[in-house]
Amino acid sequence: MALIFGGCCSNFVVTALFNWPTHFSAARPPFFLKPRAIPIVRWLPYIALFFTVNFLNNLAFGYNISVPVHIILRSGGSVTTMLVGFIWGKRYTAMQITSVAMLTAGVIIAAMTDAESKGKSTAGPSEIDPSFLAGFGILFVAQILSAIMGIYNQITYDIYGSHWHENLFYSHFLSLPLFLPFLQSLRLQFQDFVSSPPIQVSPAYLQAFMATSKDNSSESSRNMPITPPSISTPNLLIPRDVFYLALNALTQYLCIRGVNLLGAHTTALGVTIVLNIRKLVSLLLSIWLFGNQLPPGVLVGAAIVFGSAGLYTWEGQRRGQREKVKARKH
Repeated sequence: MALIFGGCCSNFVVTALFNWPTHFSAARPPFFLKPRAIPIVRWLPYIALFFTVNFLNNLAFGYNISVPVHIILRSGGSVTTMLVGFIWGKRYTAMQITSVAMLTAGVIIAAMTDAESKGKSTAGPSEIDPSFLAGFGILFVAQILSAIMGIYNQITYDIYGSHWHENLFYSHFLSLPLFLPFLQSLRLQFQDFVSSPPIQVSPAYLQAFMATSKDNSSESSRNMPITPPSISTPNLLIPRDVFYLALNALTQYLCIRGVNLLGAHTTALGVTIVLNIRKLVSLLLSIWLFGNQLPPGVLVGAAIVFGSAGLYTWEGQRRGQREKVKARKH
């Protein structure tokens, strides 16, 4: 459990550090932060939801919830986002509802087929297990809160503009104090990481990866030269678990940055649909990377997912064109 929370905390730290230079201002003590386009009060409910959703999704692993079940339950994000959006006053076409239902079913079929081909169970225990029920309840609550968070973020962008850089920084930076209750556990876990066997890592790989993690939207970072390290540069010895933790945090940062950028240009439902497609792509990559055979059910699920995603995109474009025509008439 500490391992999971350690990874989650490291993701928050890395994301906050990578985005801090963009918001730093030496002329504005005592916090040295640039003026915000969105009031800090507006971010506080979002931060509370953001931290709680991440906390609950990680907490569920401490119960009798397998990874396939975790994927299946979280694949319902599009459905819960649509339901919360409907309660919030948003309306969807029959084609959008159909495509979301198909996409969710496709992810579930693919995950269940892959798990069964590997001999893993996608169902709960044969007897009612309080631990499994608790984990299921935790994931269900996380899905509802995640849907509310997405709608809240969309409304914030509608009011103040799509300032996704602020979202990315403040949602992670202001969440860091919420990890204080877990500080002792995190410290002990990091000590275990440091004491793990060392591995050799080439500085060239580290520099190349850090270059891809830079904020390419800024002119300075685009024009910044990348000097290859000398051939004679010795490899670095890094504790194995620390290296894996850093690698996980950096790749998660790239993913989180992409999600925030996407959220600034599409609806909350559109974001959850893309995340569902990402789950399927991750599943297909894992099958390929580990040399496993691709079960027919996974192919069926993949076809349903990509077909329904295309259907949703087509319907969204068609709906957008209709709204433009109505706006011109008025």
